Amino acid sequence: MRRSATRSNTNLIGAMTVTRACLPHLRRQGGGRILQISSEGGQITYPAFSLYHASKRGIEGFVEAVAKEVAPFGIGLTLVEPGPTRTNFLSGMVQPAPMPEYENTPVGDVCRGVLGGGFRIVGDAAKMVDAKIASADGTTAPLRLTLGSTAYTSVLADLTERQAALEAQRDVALATDADARPDPSGVFEPTSRQQPSGGRS
Repeated sequence: MRRSATRSNTNLIGAMTVTRACLPHLRRQGGGRILQISSEGGQITYPAFSLYHASKRGIEGFVEAVAKEVAPFGIGLTLVEPGPTRTNFLSGMVQPAPMPEYENTPVGDVCRGVLGGGFRIVGDAAKMVDAKIASADGTTAPLRLTLGSTAYTSVLADLTERQAALEAQRDVALATDADARPDPSGVFEPTSRQQPSGGRS
């Protein structure tokens, strides 16, 4: 749990705290830009990285919401989502002792790939810095800035798969709306507009 708290404090709570500290200054000056470092791991997942992905998904949700909250003040937020990059990121990772139960599972495959250098890493850190600066200098803040061919390919494939899965559930989703009831004005309203009965879901 200590490792989980440390990761969350770094990737999520720390980033949220810095963002909240910046906003009053940006509001007073009439606008500005915030670039929040996330990763492709905010959009896709790898086995054995569940804690990492939890923190990245958390910061992405936070930034998406804050971007809508502060847009009227001329403040733009961008989630920077680099893919695997040629840095010392993997060498600095804390590696817990492997669990034999996961030896012959996708978790074991990924762990062996990380430790054995089996991941193909093509991202150029200097080029990514240039792309971030160019984005910050632009007139419009993109909500996301995906960097690297690996990230682009992986995120696109995941979004395509998620869209197909959502469309496959369309009938179930639409069938779970509240039944409509006639409104005196002649407009049908869902019964969910009625006051809740006090129960909790």
